[in-house]
Amino acid sequence: MENTLNLDGHGHILSAAMQSASIPFRSGEFAGPAWQILHNGKWCRESHESSVQDGWFCTQFKGVHLKRKAELTEDCLLIHLEAWNGSSQVFEPDKLNVLLGIDGYMTSYPQWNDRLFPTLLRCEKTHFYGYFSSPQGDVLGIACAEPIASWSLDYNQLFSDGGHRVEGTSLELLNSGPLPPHHPAQSRLMPNERRTWCIQLKPVSSVDQALKWASEVSGAPVFCGERLIFEENEWAELFFYAPSAVTFTCGDRIFTSQQVGEVWRVQLPPMSCGDAHVFTAFCGEKTCEVRVCWRKAWSWYIRQAAKQAIEKPQKASTHVESWEGYFSGLQAMRFFPDAERDLAILDSMNEMIPLVYDMEKGIPTHIPERIQNTSGLVSICTDAWQATADEKWLTLAQKLADFLIDRCQAADGSFRNGRGIHYTCVLYIAKSLLELWQAERPLPQYAALAEKHFASARRAVDELVLHLDDIGTEGEHTFEDGMISCEFLQIAFFALQLPESERAPYTQAAEHLLKKHRCLERMGSPDCRSRNSTIRFWESQYDVLIPENMINSPHGWTAWKSYGTWYLYLLTGKPEYLTDTIETLGSCAQLIDASGELRWAFCVDPQNHAGLWQEDPPSSGQGRLVPATYGECYLPMISGWYRAPKGVPVFGYLGTYRLFNSDQGGCCDNDVHECFKAIAEALLLYGYVYEDEQGLHAYNGRLEISSDGSLLFLPADSSVCAVHWNLKTSRKCSAKFSSGASAACVQFAWLCEDGATRTGIPFV
Repeated sequence: MENTLNLDGHGHILSAAMQSASIPFRSGEFAGPAWQILHNGKWCRESHESSVQDGWFCTQFKGVHLKRKAELTEDCLLIHLEAWNGSSQVFEPDKLNVLLGIDGYMTSYPQWNDRLFPTLLRCEKTHFYGYFSSPQGDVLGIACAEPIASWSLDYNQLFSDGGHRVEGTSLELLNSGPLPPHHPAQSRLMPNERRTWCIQLKPVSSVDQALKWASEVSGAPVFCGERLIFEENEWAELFFYAPSAVTFTCGDRIFTSQQVGEVWRVQLPPMSCGDAHVFTAFCGEKTCEVRVCWRKAWSWYIRQAAKQAIEKPQKASTHVESWEGYFSGLQAMRFFPDAERDLAILDSMNEMIPLVYDMEKGIPTHIPERIQNTSGLVSICTDAWQATADEKWLTLAQKLADFLIDRCQAADGSFRNGRGIHYTCVLYIAKSLLELWQAERPLPQYAALAEKHFASARRAVDELVLHLDDIGTEGEHTFEDGMISCEFLQIAFFALQLPESERAPYTQAAEHLLKKHRCLERMGSPDCRSRNSTIRFWESQYDVLIPENMINSPHGWTAWKSYGTWYLYLLTGKPEYLTDTIETLGSCAQLIDASGELRWAFCVDPQNHAGLWQEDPPSSGQGRLVPATYGECYLPMISGWYRAPKGVPVFGYLGTYRLFNSDQGGCCDNDVHECFKAIAEALLLYGYVYEDEQGLHAYNGRLEISSDGSLLFLPADSSVCAVHWNLKTSRKCSAKFSSGASAACVQFAWLCEDGATRTGIPFV
């Protein structure tokens, strides 16, 4: 492909191609590059009367001269920017932006395949970097050697709510603040001051190559490791691309680096568990910030989540997101019984569920087309059966499953809501049915029902494999992180139930969808608070009643990806899937702070003026939107004080109409508990050992290696009752469980507390 750059008469990029890669650009309102100024609370956008001088497109605002020019080099698209204050006054706008114009607006299959989503944008005090990526795997690196104050996304509107798409990406060259500490304080131009920036964009082959190139362009250290979250008492290893040695500081502590191939390695001793530790990496005059976490035991997070499910109560609403705290409560009940807490959870369920479901018929009594409510309740009731052995919960789960199958499953196998929209991947209906099937399967009296539920799940999954990402979802259609993650998790989970000889087509489909999903994951982030989490940006209006979009990452729906990567590890043995699962759920676990307080989500956007829904007046239970500016911070839950009236069903959030006597207290912030359901399923009970070219690795415990090469796994937590061994050669392996030691020769299997070995899916 020949290098080409096409501009319109205003200097906006129509198309750019280089290195056999084409970069999509927008036209119309979101075309770019284009100047935007927020001054005294009002936006002023670049005038079309801009002059052209030697290829520069020039405009003015209150005596400030703004110039821009786009050009191609052999392998990069360069956007040159200049701002000169020719006035006698200090120029201090709220924001001085350049809208890039890169097209990331995803509307439908297959249009979204080549759209470039702003996957990672990172401001440091001395430079800027990041990357855009597409579902089909294109990666576009972005870097600037000069500091950039901040960045922002233009989210579309859907009716009166925030929509599900990104219209445009802006770099904020000046911003009046406040901003996160690692951003430069860059808010003004003094009289006669001139500043220049060169934004570089380069198609690269991978995220890793984008990070390496960004370091080369900026001359700065750029974090490139796989892990930022470590176990208690574990030494941490961090890796950076950098032009020379990296010095690492935390407070008055200084750590040095060693070169390992193309990267620099910094080793850190264990530090206090719970909240993130902030480190600064220095390379000459360039710096970057990295946040690292040493987590507590997984069992601590499950116990705390269960406690929070009571303190921030579940409520009888039209939305399952209002009562997902039962997941945490029931997992804790099953593995860590506590009479008082467990009674509170069951009392709440016995009160709440009859308010929104007909218990005899097993059908929803409000908004039945929200079939994800029903599938979510299938999973909750199955958990309740496993935790209590009370058969009423299993019976209710079966009735709910039959409602889904008999009334909501189409002839092609897909599940459809009341308006015929594809809903199989709005939550995970097939997974819920398979969870029920696993509970029924050992019970002969339920053989026929189990067969029906499994057959239904197979039909649904086969339809997903047939159509891949050409499916539907709730709300505004887009390439949605939840739609795709729920798809590949269900396909992979189903594959694990099959004989190994039948798994291949399902495994291949799940891996294909996960690769497409990577454009919506924060895998390059140097911040453990959002590491590897999925990019969700329209839930704040429903969950915590903030009426503007912002990136919620992690959010409860981040857990969906982790089910899928864990299942794929069990299917393939590829270590990167296990590391991804543990790192992602490590970022989710930090939603509980060191004191045990559960937060709703982490806001990634560096600056948001949307306000916060807060109690007003205190102790009233009433809420209002209070003005606030915030960014890169945890957002609190509101269910602790914003409560539904006892015995009254409510709408899920502040809707535009009232369905019941009152919609006071409706909110969906208990969806955060999906994270702890995933932690309990994948990590609470299991240790992991794998072997690769670098040697042996252990998670959720440590290894002791004897002189004859035999391995002893020492769990990090008494909850661990099985170890998954993924070794290149057979060895004598044992584990010192809390009840004693077991031993066996294994290669790719579970070594269990009872001394048995099992292959495939976990047994508990």
